[in-house]
Amino acid sequence: MVEEMLAARGTEVRHETVRRRTEKFGREFANRIRQRPPRSGDWWHLEGVVITIARKKRWLWGAVDQGGFVLDILL
Repeated sequence: MVEEMLAARGTEVRHETVRRRTEKFGREFANRIRQRPPRSGDWWHLEGVVITIARKKRWLWGAVDQGGFVLDILL
């Protein structure tokens, strides 16, 4: 999705470049977002579903804000 967003703005990047940057900076960025306190008036909801992976049942959780933006997904 990042490749497509940048391409729409006239910037071409390779999939591997996005993967490396995500690997390098992704966890730090996610931790900063989690530490940010919610602003007043913001709301979100948590959705959960059971999925089966390799014959084991797992819970897949997703937090979505009022605009439909996915805040976090946890397995």
